[in-house]
Amino acid sequence: MIDVMGATLAPLPLPAIGFNARLAWTHTVSTSQRFVLHELRLVPGDPTAYLVDGVAERMTARDITIPVRQADGTEATVTRRLWESRFGAVLAMPARGLAWTAETAWAITDPERADTSLATQWLGLGRAGSVAEAEAALIATRGTPWINTLMADADGRAGHADLTSVPPVTDALARACAPSARAGTIAAAARITILAGDRAACAVPGLMPADQMPVRNSRRLFMNANDSYWLSDPATPLTGLPAILGPTDVPQRLRTRMSARQLGELTGRPGPAIAPSDLEAMLFSERNLAADLALDAVLTSCAGQPDLAEACAVLARWDRLSAPASRGAGLFRQIWRRLGADPGRAGGFWSVPFDPAHPFDTPRAPDAHDKGTADLLRGALRQAVADLRAAGLALDAPLSAFQQRGGIALRGGDDAEGMLDNLGLGPLGPGGFDTTAPYGTSWVQLVRWRRLADGTTAPVARGLLTYGQSADPSSPLHTDQTRLYAAGRLFDLPFTAEQIAADPGLTRRVLDLPD
Repeated sequence: MIDVMGATLAPLPLPAIGFNARLAWTHTVSTSQRFVLHELRLVPGDPTAYLVDGVAERMTARDITIPVRQADGTEATVTRRLWESRFGAVLAMPARGLAWTAETAWAITDPERADTSLATQWLGLGRAGSVAEAEAALIATRGTPWINTLMADADGRAGHADLTSVPPVTDALARACAPSARAGTIAAAARITILAGDRAACAVPGLMPADQMPVRNSRRLFMNANDSYWLSDPATPLTGLPAILGPTDVPQRLRTRMSARQLGELTGRPGPAIAPSDLEAMLFSERNLAADLALDAVLTSCAGQPDLAEACAVLARWDRLSAPASRGAGLFRQIWRRLGADPGRAGGFWSVPFDPAHPFDTPRAPDAHDKGTADLLRGALRQAVADLRAAGLALDAPLSAFQQRGGIALRGGDDAEGMLDNLGLGPLGPGGFDTTAPYGTSWVQLVRWRRLADGTTAPVARGLLTYGQSADPSSPLHTDQTRLYAAGRLFDLPFTAEQIAADPGLTRRVLDLPD
């Protein structure tokens, strides 16, 4: 039996993010690498044979035939020949420098390739009654494909775990099995791992042992916004793990930095403990860290520029929020995008450089008195002004005019702006930012627990599914929660049998399943 509430991705039949009577969990994107490439040295004159410890081995051919619908509606079959090596499937990506030549081929070791444990993994999480039990389920199954797990339980413990299917590449093995210099350059640029494929000792079957993965729990705060495990416990950075698990001592996303800033404001204040209402207000505060860090420099750079006077005045009046009514937020986002979306991660923009000892406060302060920086800022502003005018949008239009879907003005902004309320919209075009396929904020849940008279616990939860529950545009359930999200409102989530029975919108459907 499983008694859990949450949200999932089709076709998974179980909640992938959710909570039960004693545990709540969520997921973020892990930065660990879940595959390894091997550089195969081919036998001269035979592109389907490669050398391992000086001995030639033949690749194995496998023909795959599938039905394909033709333009006229008829069906035909298409056959493709795939090749396998002892290190895994052979691939070719010439545009990325991974061409299959007369001398070199590339094989991928991918532990996820044969993984069928998704349902088992989330069944285990849904049945766990504590952070410790959730960790045990993650270790036993190793079925989370690309995601960190953050969790909290009714006893006050919280935790972070990246127990994804990472090949067991230690730093020592990576050095001993270093590929050619050219392959090393490709690997560094793409932040992937490439190993030599001409030695049997460089094969990496199986998974990185759980005791070498980033797994921690305590009564402290944990957070993650798609950066590595390094600062998931902001008070105690984690280092010393294999490089394949993600980078440390590197600049963080502005969203990570804003998370740390706002959570630090809550934990550092005098008075009562953090309440769910504090977190709800934090999520919908629509604070824009990029504006906090860079807007003053933009204003300095545009001062005294006649062609930028209107834009400069709009930005000076902006409240520095990405709320629907904020005028100037759309203009600033386009400036930030023109700057390259979070220019600080590439360096050379900030006057105070990144300092690993102060990762949430650096880099910062672009120097608008520096000619190169001022020219960069003015250029981005001029481009943004032209972009808005080409899109038919006034420079001082409220943000609601830039981001609507189905007639609903959406709130939030870009991850690269440091927005907790991440919307992930497409490029600016006529009428605003492209909302065809938004991503980011999806299932939102705030969970605490109350202790009942019999000593058991029950969750008290608020949340919503920003996309709505129905894919049918004619259904009232298609946009009802999107409208709540646009208004910055969560609703109480019924969990117990009594709460569900008391829901005025309750309907029942009985499925008669065959034996």
